Amino acid sequence: MALSDQEIALSFYALAVRCDSYLRPFLYFMAASFLAELGAWVVPLLMEGSCAMVPKGLKVSGMAAACGFMKVLFAVFFCQLAAIEAYLIFAVWSLCEDMKVSMKGHLPKLLVHKTHREPVGDPAAALFGGQNRGLGYGAF
Repeated sequence: MALSDQEIALSFYALAVRCDSYLRPFLYFMAASFLAELGAWVVPLLMEGSCAMVPKGLKVSGMAAACGFMKVLFAVFFCQLAAIEAYLIFAVWSLCEDMKVSMKGHLPKLLVHKTHREPVGDPAAALFGGQNRGLGYGAF
């Protein structure tokens, strides 16, 4: 499974306009690709076993140790790959959910008072409690 240029461009466009409906097909593609990769890794191992992947030089001497090492190596690599891909799918899903919630119009209400700010003053004075005005941590 490979992404086409249109799908990649659509994903970048979805990020630019912050719209989840353009990014969801990419999420579904990632999930389907993840399942296909799991199948491509697991099915050959179920059919042949991990001992079939041992190099010829090790089959002559030390076959049992090499077979056990290949099983452990495959399990570690497979778990790492599955965890990384699952995290990436979760990150895209989380972004889609964030875009869906933020598209409902809550953000403009929060930005009404954005232009009204208090003067900052000296940033170094704030490090030692000079601008806390007696409230909270660092007030003397």
